[in-house]
Amino acid sequence: MSPPVAVFTTYTDRSGDGPPRRAAAYYPLCAYSPELVAVQAGHAVGAQVRFIDLTWPEMVHTERLSKQTAADADRPRSLQRETSLRQGSWLVQACRRAGARDPDDLWDGWFETDGRQRSTEDFFHGVLAWCTACRLAHTPEEVIAEGNLVREAGMRAEIERVLAEVSGQVVVITGGFHTVALPQTVPAMPKPVTVAREEDAGTWMMRYDFLQLDRLNGYASGMPSPAFWQWRWDNQLIDDLMVSIARDLRGHTGSPSVADAAAAVAQLHRLAAFRGHDHPTRHDLLDAVTSCFIKGARDIEGVAVLAQVRKILAGDRVGIVPQAVGRPPLVLDFERQTAALRFKVGVEEQGLDLDLYRSAAHRESSRFLHRILLLEVPFARKEAGPDFTTGGDLHRVREIWRYQWHPGVEARLVEQSRYGATIVEAATARLLELAEAAENGERRADRAARLVVEACRCGLHAQARVLLPRVEKLIATDGDVSSVIGAANSLHLLVTGREPLEAHGMPEIEAGVLAAWTRAAYLITDLAKAPPEAEDDACQDLLSWSILTDELTEPTCPTLRRERLVDIRQGANPAVAGTAWGLLYDDGLADGAALGAQLAGHLGAATTDPSVGGRFLRGVLRAARSACWSEPAIIDAVHQTLRLLDEQHFVAALPHLRLAFAELPPRAVDQVAKMAAARAGLPAIDRHLGSRHALADVQIGRAADLLVRHALERDGLIQILEGSHA
Repeated sequence: MSPPVAVFTTYTDRSGDGPPRRAAAYYPLCAYSPELVAVQAGHAVGAQVRFIDLTWPEMVHTERLSKQTAADADRPRSLQRETSLRQGSWLVQACRRAGARDPDDLWDGWFETDGRQRSTEDFFHGVLAWCTACRLAHTPEEVIAEGNLVREAGMRAEIERVLAEVSGQVVVITGGFHTVALPQTVPAMPKPVTVAREEDAGTWMMRYDFLQLDRLNGYASGMPSPAFWQWRWDNQLIDDLMVSIARDLRGHTGSPSVADAAAAVAQLHRLAAFRGHDHPTRHDLLDAVTSCFIKGARDIEGVAVLAQVRKILAGDRVGIVPQAVGRPPLVLDFERQTAALRFKVGVEEQGLDLDLYRSAAHRESSRFLHRILLLEVPFARKEAGPDFTTGGDLHRVREIWRYQWHPGVEARLVEQSRYGATIVEAATARLLELAEAAENGERRADRAARLVVEACRCGLHAQARVLLPRVEKLIATDGDVSSVIGAANSLHLLVTGREPLEAHGMPEIEAGVLAAWTRAAYLITDLAKAPPEAEDDACQDLLSWSILTDELTEPTCPTLRRERLVDIRQGANPAVAGTAWGLLYDDGLADGAALGAQLAGHLGAATTDPSVGGRFLRGVLRAARSACWSEPAIIDAVHQTLRLLDEQHFVAALPHLRLAFAELPPRAVDQVAKMAAARAGLPAIDRHLGSRHALADVQIGRAADLLVRHALERDGLIQILEGSHA
């Protein structure tokens, strides 16, 4: 074995009602991890080495009894997060008094760099003082909620048992947060946890890398930049590390020069001496880089330099786990399937072009990749192709993928081993878990219906058949009209995508679409009550529900649609009402005169709400765009109503009208402009007229117009002039 590696453990809790609860955690180790060093040192001197912490199933049950939900989180967590040793206001004061910029810098100076100057007793007293202060910064409730007391009682019980069995010397290695509490802890083992099935609990070694260690915000307390500390652990000179950094930067940017590197080494030692450090610290190194390698502003030229340096200090080392140790079955199945599908798995990124309609082999590759995505394994990404869950790009017949192996792929596969031993089994368990979650919370029917489509996309057709009855029950009980319409559309996408999704043997899908559409029909009037901020989504839901009617074979659906649209057009939301009017007009169920009268009424409401007319018109144009140029009553309504508004109300309504006409393409705008000009008895309007006049000129003209108008009103002439234009 070659670190960094991690111990990965999983547990499936089948106690209680409901679906199994899965929890996983990993315990990363690098060459200088105290736990690993202790184990190796113990074996070197022939000592018996035992673990004394609780098992992972015991931890999970302890935390659940303590109402701690961290173990129930979807993603596995690290058991090496040392955030508890960085809490407390005392750290802020200590950093200020010691001249340290943060707790990492303080720890480095006290223990990592200058600790070699201190006696062993003084060193341990300092570490224990730090841990005691951090422990006291936690409230008793926080310590209990994290399960610490139960874990420490179990540790103390193991220690007492070993002391009773062994006559020689016993050395206990524990985390500092626990060490300061163990002498006063009463030994007590927790209630034993019974694992229902052999496969419900497992532990494996997995490869890890320095980048993942660095993402933990540092390994253990005060140790970010794992490659830097590996350099120190290997007793290599920091001078050589600085030269290596300079060489790497030179390969990327062409600088710094050899002279700059020499100056940086000298600066490194001057900073360490100035700050009283026995050896240069990580911050000394970063400050020397900033002084000598950045030739401009730190927040401009220095960004790229410091980013590359931090990447170097994080490192790219990947651990090695011997084959004899064993690997999770899910990882082995992944390797078998990628080999069978002839994927070129390696560190170089590869492309994949899949023909979903004409190649069964390509469909199988697509299903495998979608299962990987469902398991959130960062192996592949889809760049193009039809999306049968959202309805996007359905005109495409091919999928374009990019895939690449990296250590994170194997790490995630090991983490997802809690779902099953094969990709199909794990994807199935994950799908059912998502289905269980979809049955609670918002948009239940829509989320569950999308999972049926996802099941077919992943080739899990048996699970799709299992989920369909559950979706139908959710549709029947879901009171959210938007969710029910979304479910209808998702199931209809499954009908239209039967060929690539191979959903031929599921005739009940059409019945599900009809059930969802019918349920939505009895909820659809809720859209008329949508608030202004939600009206765009409400209009789109109404449109998609209405369009779906044409795809149904039930003869009563068109009649039911007409009745519901008639109800909605009297609704409170003008945009939704306008959409209903537009749909009725497009179906020939509302004439132009009635539509024009409705528009005139809404435009006339500008004296109380300037947005009403524009929102109603926008809804009409969303559903029946051609009405704007094919129905003279529309132009007449706009012309007659707007000319009667005074300037104040017209200016207030104008932005909403512009937003409504934005629904039209440029050519249609030109056509409407010509019709409007003809209705006013004016020559054709030049669309580019405004671009030839400066904004200042327009503002001057408007100010002059207002002055003239005020003068006419003062002299009583405005009524005569307006009467002459009537």
